[in-house]
Amino acid sequence: MLSLIQIRDLAIIDHLELDLAPGLTALTGETGAGKSILLDALQLVLGDRADAGIIRFGAERCQVTARFDLDDAPEAGAWLAEQALEADGECVVRRVVQREGRSRAWINGSAVPLQSLRALGERLVEIHGQHQHQALLKRAEQRRLLDAFGGHEGAVERLADLWNRLREARRRLETLEGAGDTADRLELLDYQIDELERFAPGEEEYSRLDEEQRRLANAGRILEGCSALVTELYEGDDALHDRLGRLQAELEVLVDLDPRLEGVTRLMEESMIPLKEAAEQLRDHATTLELDPARLQEVEERITRWHDLARKHAVPPEELPVLLLRLQSEREGLLAGREELETLRAACQTLEQEALAEAQALSGSRREAAARLGEAVTGVLRELGMGGAHLEVAVETA
Repeated sequence: MLSLIQIRDLAIIDHLELDLAPGLTALTGETGAGKSILLDALQLVLGDRADAGIIRFGAERCQVTARFDLDDAPEAGAWLAEQALEADGECVVRRVVQREGRSRAWINGSAVPLQSLRALGERLVEIHGQHQHQALLKRAEQRRLLDAFGGHEGAVERLADLWNRLREARRRLETLEGAGDTADRLELLDYQIDELERFAPGEEEYSRLDEEQRRLANAGRILEGCSALVTELYEGDDALHDRLGRLQAELEVLVDLDPRLEGVTRLMEESMIPLKEAAEQLRDHATTLELDPARLQEVEERITRWHDLARKHAVPPEELPVLLLRLQSEREGLLAGREELETLRAACQTLEQEALAEAQALSGSRREAAARLGEAVTGVLRELGMGGAHLEVAVETA
């Protein structure tokens, strides 16, 4: 309870000291008499922002001091104890604002930052504006006050959580149901996947088949070319290898005349080695080639099937393996969606039952709390001298 407030050099106030007794205190006066300045002073001493404009003209600083009895503010007393600022059941706070804009604050004689004043003020004072009572006309505010009085915060949070989960489950259920019947799409996917799985397109198969088809279709030409090259390089009457041998012999005669050409001789000798190796590899390659019309027909039929399926699905032939994976993934998603649909229907039913039970329990508790709240407020009104006043709080179902 606020028991004393002292104000010096604030706005139009030179000096004011106001002692407050227990119970209800009403300050009345005409507009401009300074009632709002008292509230401004109380807010200032409890950590509100301030600037030099609030200092009375001609003064260098303003000062506000407030004393509170803590008998009815146990939360504030506990906070002061935590901060090592307690002082025998009362609390004195002081705030000074300098003309140059600096501000200082004290709690029970100890200098503190403004954050501490604000933290303490939240535990000491509630300030309500002149139109704040109009919030009582709003259903949401009425519910909030009743739930705070009845201690329903946990129940309200549980109900809100159930409602949010139910709303999300319904939204997902509507999305899946709005997608329409998936039976036709699944039937088509089953057919397409079965066809592709029986064909079994390998990841690199198409490129290998294309390469093999070119080789088998041109095997005769390749054999003829390899044979001709071997003849020209090594086995013919006037093969390149023999011509290089004769040139090397002529070069050796020149080396006898000019030894500086010996390096060229070595190059000639070295060049004949890869020439011989090339001829041997061509000969070996020719032995591996076979004219196999049956295998050629098999490969071409397989390639034709690749092209047929690619045209059917409107994709390049080499993308058939990727298409199969994509179709399989889509089918798995649709099947999972079916399972999720059933799961969501069951979840919605369970959540509806749980939310209804929680809402019914909360409604009952609110009616009981409403009766207690009406009695409590009525008692306070009579303590304030309004013996004929009576408050009745009714809970109605929307």
